Amino acid sequence: MSRARPRLAIAGISHETNTFSSLRTGMDDFRVRRGPEILDDGLYQSFPDIRGITHTHSAYAVAWSQSLLPVPIFGTTHADHLAQDIPCTEVMSDEMIDGDYEEQTGKQIIDTFKSLSYKEVEMVLVACHGPFTWGNSAEKSLYNSAVLEEIAKMALLTKQINPQTAPLKKALRNKHYQRKHGKNAYYGQN
Repeated sequence: MSRARPRLAIAGISHETNTFSSLRTGMDDFRVRRGPEILDDGLYQSFPDIRGITHTHSAYAVAWSQSLLPVPIFGTTHADHLAQDIPCTEVMSDEMIDGDYEEQTGKQIIDTFKSLSYKEVEMVLVACHGPFTWGNSAEKSLYNSAVLEEIAKMALLTKQINPQTAPLKKALRNKHYQRKHGKNAYYGQN
């Protein structure tokens, strides 16, 4: 069976039960691409300390991506993981979309982090698309995806309960982040 565009198979997931098509597919329908190839090696070159990247289409993170807004820092759960909003990239231009889409997605993420530390903010929302997370291992990038989804869910619920909720005050934000990640961290280290 030939296809105009390659499809993606993820190890350990039955693609036969996770598709909208009733057509059966075999491995001949897939082209294997390793992690660095997916985003044209750009993230691994620009963020040299990462060892794993995870991309999902989880409901709450995608909803924030589609809203074109960063996930605001409202509470200490968010601050336990990062001390700022979860950023959202700019919307991709038509030229970028028509080019090498995966490479351009990587460039979009890299551009968003020109003034941010990829070590302190291990997650991003790609506008109109979805979340990408990373870490110093594949397991850490997957963990960060679960964290991002929960923070996105809590932020949405917070906005629904009180649309005028203010961001978490800086002193509380810094306390929660620094006690786990600062040079004198004392709480919850591995």
